[in-house]
Amino acid sequence: MKKKVVGFLIFSLSTAFLVSGASANLIFDGAFNETSSPLVDLAGTQNNGTWFNPSDISSSSGITKSQGDWRDGLAYDFSSGDGYVVTENNIGISGSSSRAMCFWATDPGSLSSADWAAGWGETNTGSAFGVDAPADGQWRFVGWGNDFRFHERTAGWQHICVTFDGSTTYAYHNGTFADSASVSLSTSDTALRIAEKIGTSSEFWDAKIDELKIYTQNLSSTEVSNLYTYNQITSPASNSDPSLSNPDPSDGATDVSSTTDLSIDYSDSDGDTGFVEFYNASTGTLIENVTGVSAGSTASTSNLDLGTGQTVDWYATAHDGNGGSYNTSQFSFTTQVSSSCNSLKIFYRFDSSSVPDYSGCGNDGVIQGNPTYYSSTNSYGFGGDDYLETNDVDLAANSDQFSVHVEFDTDVQVNTSTSSRVHLASGGFDGSNTAWEIFMGGTDGVGDSSNDLR
Repeated sequence: MKKKVVGFLIFSLSTAFLVSGASANLIFDGAFNETSSPLVDLAGTQNNGTWFNPSDISSSSGITKSQGDWRDGLAYDFSSGDGYVVTENNIGISGSSSRAMCFWATDPGSLSSADWAAGWGETNTGSAFGVDAPADGQWRFVGWGNDFRFHERTAGWQHICVTFDGSTTYAYHNGTFADSASVSLSTSDTALRIAEKIGTSSEFWDAKIDELKIYTQNLSSTEVSNLYTYNQITSPASNSDPSLSNPDPSDGATDVSSTTDLSIDYSDSDGDTGFVEFYNASTGTLIENVTGVSAGSTASTSNLDLGTGQTVDWYATAHDGNGGSYNTSQFSFTTQVSSSCNSLKIFYRFDSSSVPDYSGCGNDGVIQGNPTYYSSTNSYGFGGDDYLETNDVDLAANSDQFSVHVEFDTDVQVNTSTSSRVHLASGGFDGSNTAWEIFMGGTDGVGDSSNDLR
């Protein structure tokens, strides 16, 4: 088995936001545009959702229409198994207070038991608020004991919305009223669960979900219709799209400081205050959502962890909160390579098939054997007799302190039936107190033959 190493450093040491323009009653807004955890809450409460069983969640094409604010057009596909998402904090709605939950989903198909789409609460009568898909092919509002079916599931994307005014729950399908029922709710305030039923590790969703929004108000039929048509509760008919310009660092820039921020100018002809999202173009992950950006101002983020000699690909999106949006093209810049050798003695990024040293000390790595280079993750897979070696590192003084940082794949195994070791890093010479190493396994007086790191 190959062990994947993704970063290596040696040092010598002497010693909330609110999305302006969105509804003030919108308390959760999931666009489902991420390709890895977390699901980002765009409503301003920072109640992001953590992926569980992430290998069973994939990114897929989402719902989009010609008018409105449909973001980047991606969705989560839960059909591979038992993946689900849980928000970091309680949703903030309890008792008999007014609320609405709306989302897009595809049909999970023929079922032997119900599939849970989304909701929160507990397993006591009237203590829940959610939607599931029972085996009879219907959509069902779940109040836990105060439930009712409201529409047949259909092919393709469907918009589902359930609202509550304190005494009556109203259900909508594809923007049109479907059914209602007088229900007594005393909902418990818990985390939102998406694709896994509350109170049980079963009834997982087996289809796609996109554009889930929760409001602290009972939506009108017009507002639900607008959500279905425009992905917002108001009509954007007279709204103009925002624009982004003047990226900094500029596209193609080199020798950029590794402490740089990303920034871009935001403009909107309607004068709308909006929000700007910065994305890592290589991974598709969100760097930061900058909110409250006024027209004619600059959005920036310092939420970066850059090294020397690193090439960064990024892009940005803008949303004005009234249906207008804008996506930039991809930008790229490269940070400067250190020209002096100081406390950082070795810095390997493993970002190419060779192993240059970005510390400024010129101690490039020398590959021995035939390890596999993974360009998608900037890492090497070592197996058998593969290894990487360097020239001498000047850490010789007995009193010198030093630290070693190495990142490696957790899927590293040691043959515990032998005294073999897996060495991650080492240095020095044979002899008492003249060498150091980081390793796993081994039975020669240092630990036991296990997968413990030592």
